[in-house]
Amino acid sequence: MSRRTEFQASLVATLARLGGSHLTREARERTAEKFSTLMYEAGYTHLAQPADINGKHLRAYVAARQTESPSVRTLQNEVAHLRSVLRSAGKQAMANAPELSNEALGIN
Repeated sequence: MSRRTEFQASLVATLARLGGSHLTREARERTAEKFSTLMYEAGYTHLAQPADINGKHLRAYVAARQTESPSVRTLQNEVAHLRSVLRSAGKQAMANAPELSNEALGIN
């Protein structure tokens, strides 16, 4: 298993513990896959577990996704999924940080 797939699996496992409907879980899994792929393509290969995610990763993810032109609401949902990962990893302060709000990230 590659480092990227191990990281993705740890994200999916974290998200699975959060519960939710079947469609919510599927959407979270897609976000985890996109996030891990984009982070490794951007050179962030040191990510091994959800606790390793920080603000620069969220900003890089949003910037990379904006080049793909998804709708604003899609990006807001994806960042919400990632914030839930941060909260479950014990990083509530980072998840609630004003500099990582939707407005600060340019997705409002």
